[in-house]
Amino acid sequence: MTLQFASKLGLEKKKINLAVSGLSENSTNIKWKINDAFISNNDSSYTSPLDFLIVPRITDFVPSIQPNLKIKRFNDINRSILADPSFDKPGKIDMIIGAELFYQILKDGRKVISDNVTLINSVFGFIVSGSILMQLTIKVIVS
Repeated sequence: MTLQFASKLGLEKKKINLAVSGLSENSTNIKWKINDAFISNNDSSYTSPLDFLIVPRITDFVPSIQPNLKIKRFNDINRSILADPSFDKPGKIDMIIGAELFYQILKDGRKVISDNVTLINSVFGFIVSGSILMQLTIKVIVS
């Protein structure tokens, strides 16, 4: 969880000193943790306690650029059923849940939208899963 998000929620932090290694063996020193923070869905029909390590930032905005979704079956979907209705707009990642919770939040139900995109039902709404081809335009000026 990010420090900014923990502060926004008013969660009590505990001091720790822990080195965590990530991608490309980059190490980050963790100074804070939160024990027994509860996460829940919008109607509180699902609640679970979680422990979090606190970091200044998790990643850059995701997605890095807004994809052009030209999938008719996707555009016909009411975004209110999605876990993150603005999943395709670049935004901050405030927290990451671990594998210990991931499979608990999944429910029965999948909707195949295209060869690359599937909606997976969860206690938070449908999770958009898959890949979207992003075309990059590069202009080269030669003089």
